[in-house]
Amino acid sequence: MAKYYVESGNFHVVIESTSSFNACVKAVRTAIDTGVKNSIDLDATFLVNETGFPSERETFVINSCDEKVYDIETVFEALN
Repeated sequence: MAKYYVESGNFHVVIESTSSFNACVKAVRTAIDTGVKNSIDLDATFLVNETGFPSERETFVINSCDEKVYDIETVFEALN
């Protein structure tokens, strides 16, 4: 399994998964299961990649070749 960096708002998680989308869903599920969800402020999308958090880069640039963007509704639908 690959290591993915999942980011949305103040939600930053490094997690192993079989795909970027599954990493996103798994990260949210883990937050819900551990009760951390009350302190999370999500954006409308999740940014997922295998190289690091975009917000921690010197310049905040999204690389569309290496990063996947998933809208929050799609991720939460997959949780159900």
